[in-house]
Amino acid sequence: MSLRARLLMLVLAVWVPAAVGFGVFATFLYNKEVELALDKVERLANWVSTATERHVDQRVLLARTLASSSALQEKSLSKFHDEAAAAVDASNWVTLYSGRRVFVETPRPFAAQPMLSDVGLPTPGDRPTVVFSTLGNGTPKPVVSVLVAVAHSARPGMNVAVSFEPQAIQSLLNDSTLPLGGVIAVLDSEQTVVARSRDPEKWVGRKATGATLDRARAGKVGFEDSVTLDGVHSFTFVGPANAFGWTVVVGTPKAALASTATRVTTQAVAASAVLLLVSLALALFGAQGISSVVRALQRSAAALATGSVPERLRTGVREVDEVSVALHDAGATIQSANHELEGRVESAVAKYQAAQEKLVAAQRHEAIGRLTGGIAHDFNNLLQTISSAHQLLSRHVTESQPRKLLLGAVRATSKASDLVKHLLTFGRAQALQPTTVHLGDVLLSTQDLTSKAVGENIELTANLQPGLPALFVDPVQFELALLNLVFNARDAIADRGRITISARQADASETAHLDGNLFVRLEVADTGVGIPDDVKARVFEPYFTTKPLGQGSGLGLAQVDGFARQSGGDIQLHTQPGSGTTVALFLPISTVAAGPGKEQAPAAVSRTPLRVLMVEDDVLLSSVLVPALEDGLHQVTLCRTADEAVERLRDGAPFDVLFTDVVMPGSMNGMDLVKWVREHYPHLPALVATGYAERLSEVPVQVLRKPFDLEELMDALQQSVMASGATAT
Repeated sequence: MSLRARLLMLVLAVWVPAAVGFGVFATFLYNKEVELALDKVERLANWVSTATERHVDQRVLLARTLASSSALQEKSLSKFHDEAAAAVDASNWVTLYSGRRVFVETPRPFAAQPMLSDVGLPTPGDRPTVVFSTLGNGTPKPVVSVLVAVAHSARPGMNVAVSFEPQAIQSLLNDSTLPLGGVIAVLDSEQTVVARSRDPEKWVGRKATGATLDRARAGKVGFEDSVTLDGVHSFTFVGPANAFGWTVVVGTPKAALASTATRVTTQAVAASAVLLLVSLALALFGAQGISSVVRALQRSAAALATGSVPERLRTGVREVDEVSVALHDAGATIQSANHELEGRVESAVAKYQAAQEKLVAAQRHEAIGRLTGGIAHDFNNLLQTISSAHQLLSRHVTESQPRKLLLGAVRATSKASDLVKHLLTFGRAQALQPTTVHLGDVLLSTQDLTSKAVGENIELTANLQPGLPALFVDPVQFELALLNLVFNARDAIADRGRITISARQADASETAHLDGNLFVRLEVADTGVGIPDDVKARVFEPYFTTKPLGQGSGLGLAQVDGFARQSGGDIQLHTQPGSGTTVALFLPISTVAAGPGKEQAPAAVSRTPLRVLMVEDDVLLSSVLVPALEDGLHQVTLCRTADEAVERLRDGAPFDVLFTDVVMPGSMNGMDLVKWVREHYPHLPALVATGYAERLSEVPVQVLRKPFDLEELMDALQQSVMASGATAT
């Protein structure tokens, strides 16, 4: 017998039990479907019965309320008519009657004399009575009436009837979803149809028939075979009677249940057929797989002949797999020696190249350090000589202009000396001299330089965390590192953009690799062109630059990197071409109190919260000063121009002191604003800040020279208020 025939027999042996199982499953599914359908019918009948009882209970409550009305005790029928008319809507009406005499009927205007009318309503007993009539209460339509006797009335024998059309109950049936196209009906205590889901206009008012009628009269609950009023053979559920004796009947067509069984059987047969087809396909596929095993073994032998290592086959046929293992071992033995030799050669070459690269890099850095340190030391000696000579000359020169030139030369040599210190630090020839440094003071002292350097098309802002602790770094190196980062960011922006300086206390997770516990994270972010990946790996190398010849030394980021690491911190670079660059420095926090910076006043100035009107057009400067003043509990209102400040004052906003720059855009400068304030608000003190040497004696005002630190500013504001005799509120 062929392999294919054996596979087909195996398929049939599996499929026959599966087909039997599907038959059993189909029977179970049929019974389950019927059980679920009947359960839905029973739950639907109970829901409709409860909802119907709730509708009737609402009218019972209304009838009882009206029957206890004080108007009946007072013999005021007109008042009762008004109360009843207000208590019902258009779908309900109230009748007050006694026998055949009708005293009040809400659809009609009130008449003083009762009228005789065959209302067709019986006299209720002690309990409310529910009556259904096809032509009741003087109307040609079916009516449901709730009757309640008036217990305490000046007129004995009075009864209240609240009537409504059964459409309210009919709507419940219309909104119900009937399973398998069945029919649902509501029967009153006399087994008369009050509402029906199918053809209600034809069957409402008719009595139930056959087994349904007998079962309802006997009060039996459950299912039975029956024929509906419209002649449909159904499996009918008769629900329990509610509090008023009404019954809900739900009929499910037997044909619908039979169709469910047919559908389930069809699905089972179809599934069996699909299973057979899939099994046959798998058998054919398996036969094809056996043939492929032999072809795979042939390919393994051919691979061995060409010098390759044949793969180990996992076919499931033991003999074939054993042959493939033997072929694989033979090929592996042949190539083992060659691979081992090649690996040793490659490893030796890689180690040699790595060692050579490390040696070259170490020699290059050592040579750069020695060259930089040697040049810096010699140049520093020359600068010291020049500086000393200029200082000696300045003592003997009293003329204003020559003395200013000498002092400028002294300051220039001092700056050059600072640059030499930078080179010595880079070359590791001079140790850093860390001290307590406040970041806000550094930003203020470099504001003029950075603002002019970035230009008008680039927005330079700062975002410092309130209460940021001081740093423990070399102040000169820190200032140079900050300037290098700002200038690099400026060069990365082609036309217009934004540079943001931000600082916050670093999280412990960010500095876990560093020694110490507390660091400040200082970021300089730009919206420039970003750095390509091939350049990013070399940006911290000394003398590496992508700028044209003569426009960059390549020492900027190298200085920043060396400063951060020598300070005990770290540096991180985040960039993406086209999306800008962010350089993050992690610098240690000072653990000692800040020492004196610039000259301080002999005695501390008592500080109180002030309302400050600040006029400053420089975005970077204002972004540093406003948070600093607010951190000192001052209320700051920032204006970009003097014209805007005038408008604020004219609007009546109260301020304790005016703090303004001198040079600004607009129709007025800072001194013009001070003059205007002196004229219109003479009791408002003013403080002027300037970085220029112009004469400001034309207006008597306190002047704060740039650069200044924050403590100077705080004291100057208080002194301005105290000098004017004003009181801060």
